[in-house]
Amino acid sequence: MKKKTVFTTFLVLLFALTLVWNGCKNDEGTDPGDITITVAPKEVSVAPGGAQLFTATVITTGSASNKIKWEIISTGHSAGTVLHSAGHNAALQVANNEPASSSIVIKVSPEASAFSDKAELVTVTITGTSSADPTVTGVSIAPASVTLS
Repeated sequence: MKKKTVFTTFLVLLFALTLVWNGCKNDEGTDPGDITITVAPKEVSVAPGGAQLFTATVITTGSASNKIKWEIISTGHSAGTVLHSAGHNAALQVANNEPASSSIVIKVSPEASAFSDKAELVTVTITGTSSADPTVTGVSIAPASVTLS
């Protein structure tokens, strides 16, 4: 009879430990999964006044969401430089007055805060001068003199 009680107690403890262990996975009791984000292009050069398109490939496992957010995280860029995003695609419009040799850093991260360490960074280097800025090669004034009466 004593062996039966020990065995029953063992089974009850094993069942309780199983419940506790499964409850520790996460609040929902499901596998939270994982997320991998890859952005193309990862590094690019754009002239002031230019634009660049980006595409993110998002691979998830388990119950992880594939929703992402795009944001410019670098400081010092022109207020006219904007990032437009829709889902896994984004377009950067660089302002005409963005200084050459400056950089803009874009962060692409999962919307789920549990995966905040899975963010990808994209670096955009501003090169050259704006196509909107004309180059002055000479000045002529006509007529050469004016008489006012």
